[in-house]
Amino acid sequence: MDSLGGGPNVLISCASRYGFAVALLSALASCKTAILPPNSTGHALQAVRKQCSIAGECDEAWAEDLLEDTSGGQHGDWCMGLDPDHTAVRLFTSGSTGIPKVVHKSTANLIDEARTLLNSQPWPRLPIVGSVPPQHMYGLTFSVFLPWVAGVPWVDETPRFAQDLRDTLAVTGAGTLISVPAHYRTLLEDDIDFTDVRCVSAAAVLPRDTALAWRARYGSEILEVYGCTETGIVAHRGRQGNLLWRPFPGVEVSEVGGLLKVTSPFIGDACVGSGFETADRVVLHADQSFELLGRADSIIKIAGKRVSLTAVEKTLCAFPGVTEAAALAVPTPGRVRDHVIWAVVAGRWQRIPGADEIKAYLRSRMDGIEVPRRICVVDKMPRTAHGKMPRSALLELFGSTEQAGV
Repeated sequence: MDSLGGGPNVLISCASRYGFAVALLSALASCKTAILPPNSTGHALQAVRKQCSIAGECDEAWAEDLLEDTSGGQHGDWCMGLDPDHTAVRLFTSGSTGIPKVVHKSTANLIDEARTLLNSQPWPRLPIVGSVPPQHMYGLTFSVFLPWVAGVPWVDETPRFAQDLRDTLAVTGAGTLISVPAHYRTLLEDDIDFTDVRCVSAAAVLPRDTALAWRARYGSEILEVYGCTETGIVAHRGRQGNLLWRPFPGVEVSEVGGLLKVTSPFIGDACVGSGFETADRVVLHADQSFELLGRADSIIKIAGKRVSLTAVEKTLCAFPGVTEAAALAVPTPGRVRDHVIWAVVAGRWQRIPGADEIKAYLRSRMDGIEVPRRICVVDKMPRTAHGKMPRSALLELFGSTEQAGV
């Protein structure tokens, strides 16, 4: 990193964990901040360059050159002295419900979170493989910092297809898989043996049927983790017998106006002391365990009636063949309704249903105002590398942005 300029930030967009780790450690050793873009598209990277003073960039070409370095040499034992209060990374929220936001994390935020994970759960003393990229909070914590503090190797590749994952497990002997619900659902269709693999899921709710099918096949539960970019890890659960979330050590939760508030050492400077108020509705119990009821922005008013987008999605998923559904509230310039509902459904069909057929099914089970005005039927949902379904990607399926002219 001798080529770094005088700017305070290093832009890291390489996909390989080796290149990512070298770039991150070099930035921290140089007292610079690593900027982790929301994705590696030219548009996203150019937006970061315009907003931030960049000292250097570590992209895929840079990482490939790093692997070709044959200088070798014995480095011996060494220890980095890192300032715990230094702003280690600037990363972005997923943007699944709006525009991505920038979140700052200190070195202490990241290391304390990883150590809490290490000490609160049993982890195999084997390599950790992740199907999620390290540029986002979930992948950064579980597939980079957790292996570091645990003293176990991480796997460089990010396998997303069953055959790639099978090969990776066979070659590396990895004992922990870091992935997302959609990936676990597809893996159930394959014949990979996960009996001796510790599996972790986050970024979205793990469907109950997926969790139960996984346990029935492999005799173990997927560790489900709840958190977000702003808070880091918050709570965990297994799905056998108890659907309640239990906070990780050091995390305090409270309820404010029906919404979950989180106070922990993993939250960045912006919310230190005051805690972070999420948009998740919650039922909190005396022992600090809690039940999540869905996002507050999933409840909207249409013509004066409260409509739950989560309930619409659940009803859609009861239609034969539907495996996933996403409901959107889209603004419309009507006198009575200021929003209409659009929906996207994905499934496995013997015969692909039409939108009118699905609507007829819904009308027998829902109030008319809750039935989506438009329904798009797809083979699979548009997801990011970390399992999110951005609102913009869903709207693009309708050839629209935000305004419904209906």
